[in-house]
Amino acid sequence: MSTITLGRYLWERLHQVGVDTILGVPGDFNLQFLDYIYEVEGLRWVGNANELNAAYAADGYARIKGVPGVVVTTHGVGELSALNGIAGAHSEQVKVIHVVGQTTRKMQKDRMLIHHAISNDPDHKVYSKMSKLARVAEAELDDINTAPAEIDRVIRECFIQSRPVYIFLPLDLSQETVPASLLSTPLSLTPAIDASAQSAAASAILAALRAAANPSVFVDCLTQRHNAVGEARALVDALRLPVYASNMGKAIVDETHALYVGALNGKLAAPGVAEALGKSDVVLVLGDLPCDTNTGAFVAQTYYGSIGWSVPAALGSELALEEMAAAKKRQGSPESPFARGRTLLFVGDGSLGLTVQELGTMVQQGTRPVVFIINNKGYTIERIIHGANFSYNDVNRLSYQHLLPLFQHPSPATCYRRVASKRELLAALADPELRDPTQLQIVEVVMDRLDVPWRLMEIIRSREGKGEELGVEGFFGQD
Repeated sequence: MSTITLGRYLWERLHQVGVDTILGVPGDFNLQFLDYIYEVEGLRWVGNANELNAAYAADGYARIKGVPGVVVTTHGVGELSALNGIAGAHSEQVKVIHVVGQTTRKMQKDRMLIHHAISNDPDHKVYSKMSKLARVAEAELDDINTAPAEIDRVIRECFIQSRPVYIFLPLDLSQETVPASLLSTPLSLTPAIDASAQSAAASAILAALRAAANPSVFVDCLTQRHNAVGEARALVDALRLPVYASNMGKAIVDETHALYVGALNGKLAAPGVAEALGKSDVVLVLGDLPCDTNTGAFVAQTYYGSIGWSVPAALGSELALEEMAAAKKRQGSPESPFARGRTLLFVGDGSLGLTVQELGTMVQQGTRPVVFIINNKGYTIERIIHGANFSYNDVNRLSYQHLLPLFQHPSPATCYRRVASKRELLAALADPELRDPTQLQIVEVVMDRLDVPWRLMEIIRSREGKGEELGVEGFFGQD
C-alpha cells in the first residue's frame, strides 16, 4: 500500500498515539471519512446520542487514559452543539481533539447555500471562528500537500498544551491520498526543554527545600492532566516530605502513602490538615489549579461545572478503563486480573435529566459502571444557593426503574435497586454485583430535598446572611 486516503491517515495517526475509540455523531459532512475508521485495526467507533454528550465523553476518556479524547461532528450544527463540552475541557486543561467534517472546498469557495448555513451569502467557516477561544490550535485543512503535517502539528499541540485542538476536514479532501510512508515517522509528543534552565530550577528548588525547617509537597490536578503522575509519585518517594493534595488532585498520590497528610479544602478540610500545611515554611506545589471550586474528587468537572457532564464522562471513563485493562492483559502484566477498576457515577436527578441518553450508550457498548442516582426531587445544589422552595429548582419526577428496560438492558430486574434508608443502602452495597459489576448497575438513592453534605452546608453558611436564611428554609435538623 503506497498511498492512503487523508481520512485514514488521520485515524491511523490518532491510533498511533494511543487513541482506541472515536466518539461522536454521524452527519452528512463526515460520513465518508467515518468509513476509514473501520480500516484501522484496533480502532472503534462509539456513537453518542448528541454532540454535546460526545464531547463530554471524550473529556472523561482523556482524563482516565492520558491521551486525547476524540470527538467527531459535522459542519455547523454538530460542531456548535459540542462547543460547551470543548470549553469545559479547555477550562480544566483536558486533552480533546475535535474533528469537524466540513463542506467541500468548492462549496466553501462558491459560498453555496448549503443546509446548516446562517445567511444568504454564507461563509462556511463562520462556525470555526466561534470556537477560536476554546482551543489552543487548529488545522484548517485545504491542501493535500500540507494536510498530513498540519494534522501531526495539532495532535502534538494537544499533548504539549493539554487542551483542546480542532481539525477541520473538508469532505472532499478526506478522500484524497497521501503517501502511506508518512506514518512510519513517529510523532514527537514531548516539549522542547531548555536543559540549563531546567537544571537551574531544580537546583533552586532543592536549595529552598534543604534550607526549610518544615517543607512539604502539595499535589494538584494539572500534574495528572500533563501526564506527570509517575514523576510526581517518584518525587514524593525521593523527597520523603509530608504530602498534601487538592481534592481535584486526589489519587495522584496514593492516600495510603506513609507521608500523605490529607486533602486540602481550606478551613473545611479534615481536622488538622489545613493547620498542618499552614506550618510549612516552604511548599513545593505541583500542577496547581487555584480555582474557587477545587473541591471535587477523582474524575470531576469542578472548575467549569457544566451540569450533565458526569454521565457521558462516565461513559468515556468506562471505555478508557476497558482499553487499559485489555492492553495490560495483552502485555501479560501480572496486574491484569486486577487492573480493570470500577467507574462509580454519583449523579443528581437534575443533572441526569440533561444527558440521560448516554445510559443507553453504556448498555449498547456493554460497559459496566455503577450509577448512583441521587433522587432529591430537583436541583438541591441550587436550592442551597438560592430559592430553596421556588419551583424553578424542581425537576420532572421520573420512574427510574424504567430506565434499564427503556434502554434494552439485558437484565433490568436484577440491575436496578431503590434505597430509601441507610439500612437499605448498606444491603445494596453488600451485593457482589456492585463490588465487581459485569454490566451496568443503577442504584436509586432517595433523599430529602434539603439534605446536603456538611461541607457544602458550611461553605454556603459562611456567606454573609446565609446562616439564618438556611435555617428558615429548613436546611438544618436533617441529621
